[in-house]
Amino acid sequence: MDMNDGVATGGVLTRRRFFEGLAAVGGMSLALSGLDALGFSMASATERPPELTGGAKGTKVLILGAGLAGMTAAYEMSKAGYQVQILEARAFAGGRCQTARKGFQHTDLLGNTQTCAFDEGLYINHGPWRIPYHHRSTLHYTKQFGVLLESFVNDNDAAYVYFEKGKGPLAGKPVRKGEIAADARGYAAELIAKAASKGDLDAALTPADREKFVAYMINEGRLSPKDLAYTGTEGRGFSVHPGAGVDPGPGKELPPFAFKDVLDSGAWRVLTSVAGYEQQRTML
Repeated sequence: MDMNDGVATGGVLTRRRFFEGLAAVGGMSLALSGLDALGFSMASATERPPELTGGAKGTKVLILGAGLAGMTAAYEMSKAGYQVQILEARAFAGGRCQTARKGFQHTDLLGNTQTCAFDEGLYINHGPWRIPYHHRSTLHYTKQFGVLLESFVNDNDAAYVYFEKGKGPLAGKPVRKGEIAADARGYAAELIAKAASKGDLDAALTPADREKFVAYMINEGRLSPKDLAYTGTEGRGFSVHPGAGVDPGPGKELPPFAFKDVLDSGAWRVLTSVAGYEQQRTML
């Protein structure tokens, strides 16, 4: 059985096939995380750049493009003694990494020019928005050059989602993501917990495992321990918020949407398996 060359022999799932599957399911982020987890560290997943060896003295190097890769290569090769020159076709460095502040101008391929008219202090990164936590080499250079970082909230349960092409009473209606997330998880947990409690999962779970799994589903979906029903949770929001001071009422919780309405709306498409997976971006 050979799993090193990426060729499937005898129906064996090779490493190459496995990583291709990860990329197909979760994109490059999942594939890179899988490579890193199995010890196949990519450049973005290493803490520091590799040591350059060889005879650098007197060697001239021409680098095409002043993007992050080009400038990083030039910086490291210069430290190693190479004579480096970068050629960039545009009027600025950074490649895809661009930040628009007041006065910034951009001309597209058709010759149309736009000028940023933001107020002072406002900006938008209209290239890459964030640095994933596992891009350790990029974070290494932000530390080395003192690039300021700020938190990037990649998931906001208070944000509204809107699906015009959905079905049912939620179609075309803005609803908060947290409400959809709570209801989708709650109803799914209810179905799974009821199936597990009846022994329908005996093939996969022992009685002790089944009891623990049901307890997990109760916690995950905020189910009623008595009948394993999902009837909503305070985490999804309030129609009247709890008060304080002279009006310390408990508030009024929002009732859950009907399970069929949640499914028909299509709004569950905004849910992610790991919230806030990428939580940093640069202030350029």
